[in-house]
Amino acid sequence: MITPQIRPYFTRLGLVGIGAILLAVPAVHAITLTDPTLAGTIDPTGASDITVNAGSSTAKSTLEGLSGFGVIQSFTGFTGGTNQIAFTDTSRADLQLSFSGTGVNSASGSELTNAGYVTSGLSGTRLVSDNRTSAHNVIQTIDFGSWNGSTFDSTAITTTAVGFTLTGLTANFDRLGSISASFLSDSGSVLSTQSVSGTTLTGSSQSIYFGFQASGSDTIGSVVITLNINAKVASEGQVILGLDDLGFTTSSIPEPSSYAALAGLLSLGCVVFFRRK
Repeated sequence: MITPQIRPYFTRLGLVGIGAILLAVPAVHAITLTDPTLAGTIDPTGASDITVNAGSSTAKSTLEGLSGFGVIQSFTGFTGGTNQIAFTDTSRADLQLSFSGTGVNSASGSELTNAGYVTSGLSGTRLVSDNRTSAHNVIQTIDFGSWNGSTFDSTAITTTAVGFTLTGLTANFDRLGSISASFLSDSGSVLSTQSVSGTTLTGSSQSIYFGFQASGSDTIGSVVITLNINAKVASEGQVILGLDDLGFTTSSIPEPSSYAALAGLLSLGCVVFFRRK
């Protein structure tokens, strides 16, 4: 039987029935970064500073104060395409970073060490358009789950808070219409969408902060970042931004057997209580 607790995870992947219990989906990936050192701060001193906070974002100081909050500040070895970040600590969520959209350059996803594109001072990862003349978009999806070395399970472990920065040089905002970040629940519903208009970013280099803390029983299963890029005019070039300081907390999702065990303990407790009565 699919319990109410695990039903959202079937809904998220569009699966129906007990026969769909195998939720892990093969992923084409470039590299897996294992156990990166986690920092406690988004945008530390000594690198590009945050200049814009996306509307409705949770303050980074709030996220940094949460128990278990850790920040990835280096993406060593990342190459173009889909990459994973894995932790041997099974209580911490693994991550998968992938791309889609109508104008994604093959360099998207690769490590970026240019200091003008990072807020950590170490390295970030690229979001790059393919420089076509017509309007297009670049979409990056950050999934939270479990990576076993060949498949990514986006249901086992989720998060309760996520924050990150996007940084670019002046010329990279000439064609940028807008940037949005949608924080999605495990069932795929939108918990928060934070947007920044390209018109507020022109004129200088910018570092933009996005952050969200889920409330109540909500958890974050993925974040979808969308760059909307205008048609090309004059000498405008492609858009290149750096994703950096990716911080998150972890919320483990008990397996169905765990729910059964909890139910058994509850039943036993009730029996003892009524016998004493």
